[in-house]
Amino acid sequence: MILDSNLLFSEGQAADGDSTNTIDLKGKAPNLGLAGRRTYIVVTGKEGFAAGDTLDVEIQHSDAETTGYSTVAKSGAQLFGVGKQIAMPMPLIHKRYIKLKYTKTGTGGKVDAMLVDGLQMAIIHPENPKVSR
Repeated sequence: MILDSNLLFSEGQAADGDSTNTIDLKGKAPNLGLAGRRTYIVVTGKEGFAAGDTLDVEIQHSDAETTGYSTVAKSGAQLFGVGKQIAMPMPLIHKRYIKLKYTKTGTGGKVDAMLVDGLQMAIIHPENPKVSR
């Protein structure tokens, strides 16, 4: 997956409240959900989560950069932790400015979140075995 820093909502951000960044899609009705390739918002647990913690992610949109945000899609509370992901398809119809709102239960932790046009699983593989001769 190729990442663009202009499409990051959060990088190592506490999983509570609004995302650090708001994405400006530069059009009155960009509607990325109707594009030929599906776009997704992916939130990945980075650190500080404990067993049983949950995270709810809301996609919020507005016509103005700093005010008037409303929820356009919601993940619902999901068990969440380090290496876990919540992937949400971009809504079909949305406004120019997009941000995320996180609601956690439990100890919480830190997340990365981005807008992407393809999915990649956050699979942690064990270290390769040593090859001996």
